[in-house]
Amino acid sequence: MQSSQSIRKNSRIMTIYLLLIIILSAGLLIGFILWMDNPDIFNQLKEKFEKHQPPMVVDNSEYRTQPDADSVQKQRVPQIPPNDLQPDINAAVVSVTDFDAREMKLPEIAIRIECSMRREEVAQPNEPELEGNYSYWIPLERTRRRVHARLRLCYEKTSGEITHRDFDVQSFQRGDQGYGLFGFCHLRQAPRSLVTPGILECINLDSGEVVADVCTFIDDLYVSTPGARLDTVMERHAHELDILLYMAKADGAMRAKEREIILDYIFSVMDPGGPLREAIEEDVKRWQPPTDGEFKKAVRELIKFNRIPTLIYVTELSRQIIATQKTIHPDEARALSYMEKKLKAITG
Repeated sequence: MQSSQSIRKNSRIMTIYLLLIIILSAGLLIGFILWMDNPDIFNQLKEKFEKHQPPMVVDNSEYRTQPDADSVQKQRVPQIPPNDLQPDINAAVVSVTDFDAREMKLPEIAIRIECSMRREEVAQPNEPELEGNYSYWIPLERTRRRVHARLRLCYEKTSGEITHRDFDVQSFQRGDQGYGLFGFCHLRQAPRSLVTPGILECINLDSGEVVADVCTFIDDLYVSTPGARLDTVMERHAHELDILLYMAKADGAMRAKEREIILDYIFSVMDPGGPLREAIEEDVKRWQPPTDGEFKKAVRELIKFNRIPTLIYVTELSRQIIATQKTIHPDEARALSYMEKKLKAITG
């Protein structure tokens, strides 16, 4: 009798173990399937989790010194030569509010203008050192946009330290609470990264005027640059450019013939002037490729918004990119097969 009870007990334990193994295996299989469809899914979940963490509260009751307005006006800095990337052209630029901001419930000044291209940052020997606690500021786009400004700042770090410095802005990035500014700090004599929430006072050294809203000031400067017009095109055709750039750099390098195919597509949807055309040609060389997950998402987005003719055209351009080489890289073949399968499922 005791032996029979022992057998039944062992049988129940084995059944429980078997159920746990089945549940664990099913979870691993589902995770693997999700990862195969979008390799970046776990990073995306991590970013969403970190984004919703409550910000650290800092006591800002410390006395804040203010710059001497008279001394600021007396100190004049020699004018710098105009930026060679800002030719005198009349380029129509779509305003910030013209972009689709429905998914981002933010004020106009913080609207996400996400260009799916990741361009190389402004050339620096090393990544600029951050000054300030970035738990206050989350970037909403991955592109740093080129703009040039010479500013005199009263800047407060989240530690409470207040400094006065001259700062040459070379690029900026939009975030959830203001902008990140990247450039050269004359106080530190080195590249630095600042965030606009830490700016207490700002003076434009080129005009001597006090800047009340740094974000608006940077935006106004930016819309007059060739990069703003290119960003407008990139925003409207981000999915196509993601696909073409992924195909061009799937083997690790974008060659001249592949770059020409991408440039021809860009110039077919915009008509740049001479100086702007040259700037775009140089800019494309520095673009960084999207990930495999971003490539697949771009294909799915074209299908989602019923842009099937565009996907067919981009698939043909992808074949042309592959045809520029003697051999097909495995990642190119896999990406082309992915697009062809998606098209076949739609068109039959």
